[in-house]
Amino acid sequence: MTEKILEQGVELQRSINALRQTQKNLDDMKKLCLENMSIEKRKTHSFTIKATRNDDGSTEIIEVSARAAYTAVFEELEKIEKNLKELTKEFFDL
Repeated sequence: MTEKILEQGVELQRSINALRQTQKNLDDMKKLCLENMSIEKRKTHSFTIKATRNDDGSTEIIEVSARAAYTAVFEELEKIEKNLKELTKEFFDL
């Protein structure tokens, strides 16, 4: 194994670990969204979207439904799972 391959492997492992942590955080958020969509626990949390402008740092916050938050989280989880598969394959191909 060359030093270059080792460096690539380390970088891939870091990326995989970061994605897994994000995946775990999103899974936790998905559970909160599902809890809020339940009829008997109607409003245990509120969900917001925060947008911060890069040029002046101003922030806008908007409240969204648990269902909208769940949809966004679900889509992000699908992207992460795809990226994890690709990175894991690349790692094992080293």
